[in-house]
Amino acid sequence: MGTVRAMLLSATLLAPLGAHAALEWENDYQEFERKASDGSLEVRYVYRNTGNAPVVIKNVEASCNCTTAEVTRLVVNPGESGELRAVFAFGKRVGLQRKAIVVETDDGQVKELRFQVKIADRVKVEPASLVWKKESPEAQTVMVYAQDGYVIPQIRAVPTDPRLTATVKTVKPGEVYEVTVSRKAVGPFAAKLRVETGHGTPQAGVKTIPVTVE
Repeated sequence: MGTVRAMLLSATLLAPLGAHAALEWENDYQEFERKASDGSLEVRYVYRNTGNAPVVIKNVEASCNCTTAEVTRLVVNPGESGELRAVFAFGKRVGLQRKAIVVETDDGQVKELRFQVKIADRVKVEPASLVWKKESPEAQTVMVYAQDGYVIPQIRAVPTDPRLTATVKTVKPGEVYEVTVSRKAVGPFAAKLRVETGHGTPQAGVKTIPVTVE
């Protein structure tokens, strides 16, 4: 922080009267698609000082601790360019993720840089929900698919209500499974089916399927 203050003071003393700073950003909003197996995403934002006075970047803050951000140049002289590099670590996050980075400069400007990424999950289940009507058969089927080269090491299906049962059949080892869900009682009641893959491994995941018995 002391170094940034010194840079700020130096830039202020050297700036001529009537000088103005203007930090311009390229692609301040970006969209991406990635696989969960990618693990992380790197996003780059280019900035340039189009004014006639130095600009000092005082603070850079990401919207969550899953994202880090750093700049290549804190003091940006007229005509100079720099780059902000952000890295978003997925962890176990899947689906649509939106992140933001706020940049503050010494001229009082606050710039928000945004990006979103759609992370494809390792496992897909179909259908996304089960509904039993009075005329529905006693059993219904849920299909489980591995995606993007992922191999499912193990799988189990657990209903949250004892009035439901679930059995798993292997269609293609590590890739495709069929879960047969049966009801043992008439409704109405609501429950969930937990499809657990890779239990006890670093790639463990859970898909929760709503179940409605009318």
